[in-house]
Amino acid sequence: MPEAYIVDAVRTPVGKRGGGLAAVHPADLGAHVLRAVVERSDLDPAAVEDVYFGCVDALGPQAGDIARTAWLAAGYPEEVPGTTIDRQCGSSQQALHFAAQAVMSGTNDVIVAGGVQNMSMIPIAAAMTAAEPENGSLNPNCSAAVSAAAIGIMLMFWTPPATMTSLVPLMTACAAKWRACCDEPHWRSMVVPGISSG
Repeated sequence: MPEAYIVDAVRTPVGKRGGGLAAVHPADLGAHVLRAVVERSDLDPAAVEDVYFGCVDALGPQAGDIARTAWLAAGYPEEVPGTTIDRQCGSSQQALHFAAQAVMSGTNDVIVAGGVQNMSMIPIAAAMTAAEPENGSLNPNCSAAVSAAAIGIMLMFWTPPATMTSLVPLMTACAAKWRACCDEPHWRSMVVPGISSG
């Protein structure tokens, strides 16, 4: 069975809501990293057989197969197809898994996988609330859904609320470690600067 390899990994800088990347079209965000990974890997864009992108809320500027739109916005061959995957928070990871599966099955040799989401333009859960009436059952901030999920997890594992509360310091420490990891050279090398809405 063929093996699948990740040749390179790039990303845009992390922005904040309403920050420097807020007005950048999602296709341009995707195109920016696509150009960087193709250039850094010395990859012939015509050799790419497919582009898989994860995107949680594929509506508005992220609709219409953002994987292919980003590929075309990067100026790459229109013969290369693209597929957008919505598996919620695991969308980009699923794109990578599908790419690996295609290579390992012998279906493809070269696939670019990634994801895009401009949460300033399209807030998280926007797709779930897009068709809801004004008094709809879904909250745009998903607090009810998140609360229900948390309660469901607590019930599933029979975790008393006091135990959940006691985990807050641990979770805070984990978040601090994650932020510190983002400053390590290995992770910094993935960031592709040079894009802004200005």
